[in-house]
Amino acid sequence: MIGDNSVLLKEWIHVDKAPEGTPLQYVWTVESTDNSRTISIQENTDNSVSLYQEIAISGVDPKDTSKQQHVMDVVNGLFQNKLSVQGREEIARLSPPVYWTAKGDKKQGEWKVENNTLVLSIAEATNAYPLLIDPSLSWGQWTGGGHDGMPHYIAAIAIDNDAIYVGGILSGEVPSGIIAFQGAYTGAGDGFVAKITDGVIPILNWGQWLGGTGNDYVNALAVSGDEIYAGGYSNSATSWETVTFQGSYSGGDEGFVVEIADGVTPTLNWGQWLGGNWNDIVYALAVSGDEIYAGGYSSNATSWETVTFQGSYSGGNEGFVVEIADGVTPTLNWG
Repeated sequence: MIGDNSVLLKEWIHVDKAPEGTPLQYVWTVESTDNSRTISIQENTDNSVSLYQEIAISGVDPKDTSKQQHVMDVVNGLFQNKLSVQGREEIARLSPPVYWTAKGDKKQGEWKVENNTLVLSIAEATNAYPLLIDPSLSWGQWTGGGHDGMPHYIAAIAIDNDAIYVGGILSGEVPSGIIAFQGAYTGAGDGFVAKITDGVIPILNWGQWLGGTGNDYVNALAVSGDEIYAGGYSNSATSWETVTFQGSYSGGDEGFVVEIADGVTPTLNWGQWLGGNWNDIVYALAVSGDEIYAGGYSSNATSWETVTFQGSYSGGNEGFVVEIADGVTPTLNWG
């Protein structure tokens, strides 16, 4: 809405479906809701467009400034806009439109004026879409700090309606009063999962520490209903949060998957170690019904958990996928 109940820009009316390879044009029509004034449009040299209201008051002696002022006060009271006798006032200025192509290129469109109609011309073929026109950032949320020189970042995000789950590593306690964490920070860098509720402003609901006395990382998240699955790797099985793991920690960086039940506070349901006696890392998770799929790489096939792998380990960092059946305790189906 431009002005006060007077000018309406009708949003995004597509003139015609443009053939492939031709520029697209969108138009806004400008309407005045009162016959006592009109709206005109003027193109400016800086590629912006100005909308003007034109007011003409007749029957008043130009020398009778008192009468003129009285009429202006009456009209101002009706329209609540700054007016001028026998003149016009700018009521809106539209800057040159900026847009981004699907490839992420920032470009500037052009305003054109045709028969009291604003036309936005975008010199992009239809296959360059979708477009983002003047996008805005809705909100941001800091999730914690860390010690200088130590890692602290978010590596994974999963979404279920208005619930946003984030995971990564934090190298330091989160200041009190910001978010209540379950479990304990055990030093170095600890993996974590936190829940954020979307809204006009975000709400931090809870946090869950994941890890032992070494560095622990959450690299992947998946969500199904009230269950959140977190995957990553840990340097130590000592001082982990209270959760029953299937399999065993074999040393080095050991891959893991844990199931977290959402609630007012989170609950750790179970954990599953994944890996041999060297470095094993979970980088990806997906869930379908009661089946969880974990992918990553392993540096050794020795001392892996009991699971039948198809194919063979060829040495070095070998990629893997395993299927885990959900239950009171997890079951490794295949790899």
